Amino acid sequence: MDNNLILQAADLEKQIHEMENHLKFVDTQLTELSKFGQEILQFNNSNSNSVLTSLGKGVYVPAQISEKELFVEVGAGVVVKKTPEQLVKVIEAQVRGLNESREYIISRLESSSSALQELVDSLEKEYKE
Repeated sequence: MDNNLILQAADLEKQIHEMENHLKFVDTQLTELSKFGQEILQFNNSNSNSVLTSLGKGVYVPAQISEKELFVEVGAGVVVKKTPEQLVKVIEAQVRGLNESREYIISRLESSSSALQELVDSLEKEYKE
C-alpha cells in the first residue's frame, strides 16, 4: 500500500475538517449579522423613546433615546456616528462579503472532498490487487 497516498488522504481529511469548521463559523456570523440588521431596522421604525441598555455582564439599565443616531466602534477604539440606515448598509455589505467567503469555502470543500474520494478509491483499488 502506498504510504504517500495515505498521508495525502490524511492531509486532505484534515483540510476538509478545518474548512467545515470555518464554514460553521461563517454561517454563525451570517446569522448573527442578519439578526442584528433586523434589530437595527426595528429600532429605527420604533416610536418608543426608552430602551434597556447593557452595562455589560448581563446588567441592564433603562435609558431614554434622545436621537436615532448611533455610535459605532469602527476599530482601534474609534467611534463614529451613523444613522440606522447607514449602519444597515454596512451590515448588508458585510453579509455580502461573508456570503462570498461562504461560496468560496463550499467550492474548496467540494473539490477537496472529491480529491479525497479519488485517493480513497485509489487506495481501495491498490488494496484489492
